[in-house]
Amino acid sequence: MRDQRVGVIGLGEMGGTIAKRLHSLSVPLLVYDTNTALADAWPAPFWASTSAEVAEHSEVLLLIVATESQLHEVCESIAPYLPAQSIVVVHATVSPAAISHAGELIKQSGAALIDAGMSRGAGRMSEGSLTLFIGGDADTIERARPVLDLYSDNVTHAGPVGSGMVVKLCNNLALHGNRMILLEAARIAQANGVDPHTMVSSIRTSTGSSWVSDHWGNTDRLALGSGAGQTPMVERTKRELDTLLRLANAVQVEVPTAALVTKRLPSVLQSGMTATDRAHLLEHKQSRVSEWRDARDRAGAAFWSPLLVLTTTGAKTGRPRECVLEFMPHGDTIVVFGSNGGQRRDPHWIVNLRTHPRATVEIGPHALTATAVFLDTAEASEVYAQRASTSPAFVRYAAESAGRPIPVVRLDFDTTVQLPISEPK
Repeated sequence: MRDQRVGVIGLGEMGGTIAKRLHSLSVPLLVYDTNTALADAWPAPFWASTSAEVAEHSEVLLLIVATESQLHEVCESIAPYLPAQSIVVVHATVSPAAISHAGELIKQSGAALIDAGMSRGAGRMSEGSLTLFIGGDADTIERARPVLDLYSDNVTHAGPVGSGMVVKLCNNLALHGNRMILLEAARIAQANGVDPHTMVSSIRTSTGSSWVSDHWGNTDRLALGSGAGQTPMVERTKRELDTLLRLANAVQVEVPTAALVTKRLPSVLQSGMTATDRAHLLEHKQSRVSEWRDARDRAGAAFWSPLLVLTTTGAKTGRPRECVLEFMPHGDTIVVFGSNGGQRRDPHWIVNLRTHPRATVEIGPHALTATAVFLDTAEASEVYAQRASTSPAFVRYAAESAGRPIPVVRLDFDTTVQLPISEPK
């Protein structure tokens, strides 16, 4: 039925496209946005002066705002004016908790609320190609379908109110995670002399294909260079990923990959991969240190870990530098290895210790001062072989270092203490 009175609040990229689609189909329509400059695009009969005016007019009211605070503000302003039995459709990408709160506000007027997460379809939104993930009562959704079907060609009922947003956020995680992986794949191809566009085009008909590869465009090309800057797309990506992490935390689900994408992708889109590589590496190193210390603080005196935190003095800067390292017992003390993951240069902490051999070592529940002693070639080879016999990765490191002698460093502690140098039985 195209005679249902429809309102649209929020005329950004998605909201504006949906409103124009409905207007082209001669739907009785009233629209509003806080950006009054948008009024110039709408003839007087279709532009409302307030959100309350839209609410009074509408049998089906679409809310297409950007943030949870905007959703709360709009719902408070329209709730007293909604006709009984009207339907509010929330298209904003927000948390299920925000949807639930909005529903409480809306039902005070006798209206109903459904949440409808949006995702682009195979065709053009302007032609009605859009996927909706909907949460809400089946009868309410059915009453709204005549309007929804005018701008969406794929409606999925995910469950009760809030479920649509859960599916939408999970969909976004898959989308953004895939974009991050494909950007890294493109970077690898580029570094090996293969044009990234050729690589992406090649996988479109193979097992690596995805929506991202099919729609590889200017944003992705900019991300491989200096980035797109602080654009609405970058802000939206960060907001969606942050909301997903809050959702996972609320139900105590660990999502380490999602957390990494949340930290990495928005900065890559904004500033480009080249500019963010070193910053991300330093952030990742600091994150490992923080995780180690958090685990120690939780466990207290019983803490044991096969890793330690080493604090050296920067060879050039003279500033404290921290890193997390594996260690191996060696007589009454321990040794660490400058394998650097098989790279052909020494890690920075080795360079620092050659200049400033004094260091602080956090091992188990202890924080100790120590002096670094570099083992001579013969002893280093023997100790390294012992380590490689129990950890195959060290065999690979030696092979990949292309002849670089991997330093083995003994840490002589100033204080005699019973160290947790072997895993408790």
